[in-house]
Amino acid sequence: MTTKQNQERVSREIELRRALLNKKTQTKIKKNIPIWQFPFKEERFYQQQLRKIVALIDQAMNDLLLPMLPNLLNELNGQRPDITNDAINDDFIDDLNGIINNMNIFVTSNQDNPEVLSSTIGQGVSQFNQEQNLKILNSAFGVNILQSEPWLTPQLDLFTQQNVDLIKNLTDKSLHDIKGIVTRGFAAGNPLTDMRQDLQERIGITRRRANLIARDQVSKLNGQLTQLRQTSNGVTHYVWATAGDERVRPTHAANEGQTFAWDDPPATGHPGQDYNCRCVSLPILDDLL
Repeated sequence: MTTKQNQERVSREIELRRALLNKKTQTKIKKNIPIWQFPFKEERFYQQQLRKIVALIDQAMNDLLLPMLPNLLNELNGQRPDITNDAINDDFIDDLNGIINNMNIFVTSNQDNPEVLSSTIGQGVSQFNQEQNLKILNSAFGVNILQSEPWLTPQLDLFTQQNVDLIKNLTDKSLHDIKGIVTRGFAAGNPLTDMRQDLQERIGITRRRANLIARDQVSKLNGQLTQLRQTSNGVTHYVWATAGDERVRPTHAANEGQTFAWDDPPATGHPGQDYNCRCVSLPILDDLL
């Protein structure tokens, strides 16, 4: 269906629904419609869930790896009586791999199902986004425009698949980095205290990465759903609105209050498309009046 056809369909439905309302209770069309809000609650929930995974990685490191560092050092130095010097490196690598594998088993067996978590986040963002859509339409026209969304399920399925991979990669990358720190630390002869500090710093990096994943994925899905819902309603243009805080990047602040066409994105991309973008699109509804 073309944009013009969408506009005509929605305009007809607006007129029909308004005609069914009692004249005394009809809501007048408003010029100042509500702001299309960003799903901060869903972002925070996703961050909390990913930070639980990071906490499991931290617990596995403290319980399974750190107590074994002196043993690994003795093994590397050939102080175990049951091995020869020729077997030291092989046994060291095998034992370290075994510890990392046990850490992975601990984390994956204690975390929530990544597919269920990803699906829950996607559904939550979609529901919030739809509430914003209906709120604005009802405020502007006095009626809700109900319509089928055949694109929604594939969109949420894709989000789920992508985020399952991201969640799994969060653990895989962290354990890979932990193994690298231990291997390089022993090879360089670093003190165990320095190695422990490096490992704790790595957990902090993983925690920050979890926060970024949640913010970026929620913002991208919210932006995609906003575009699909607005264009399905026949909206062709929108006004850019930033989150209005110190984290807004200069290129996005420059778009604040400007009008853009959905079929002609600015250099930054539409709201939500850029990495960690929390900006939103305020629909211009003039063509539907």
